Amino acid sequence: VTANKKTQLGVPEVMLGLLPGAGGTQRLPKLVGLQMALDMCMTGKNIRPDKAVSTGLANKLVDDPEKLRAVAVQCARDLADNKLQKAKPYSAFPKSAKELLN
Repeated sequence: VTANKKTQLGVPEVMLGLLPGAGGTQRLPKLVGLQMALDMCMTGKNIRPDKAVSTGLANKLVDDPEKLRAVAVQCARDLADNKLQKAKPYSAFPKSAKELLN
């Protein structure tokens, strides 16, 4: 993700009354936690790049937007070669309904 002041991440389609697409309702809670995912999905709230990295929504911040493509391609290569860790699921997310009840 670029560290540009104008960069924001979110699910803007909810501002039109639509459900988040591209697995937003399934993947987002696993990455950022249920509370933040619900906040983003219900209000359309966007988050800044630095917070995206700290919450697990993004892996890296790139200061220079001109280098973003090169960094993204290198990250894809590293993922393919198992050199880069995939985003870890949010640890507080319950794995089962039974875990929710305990």
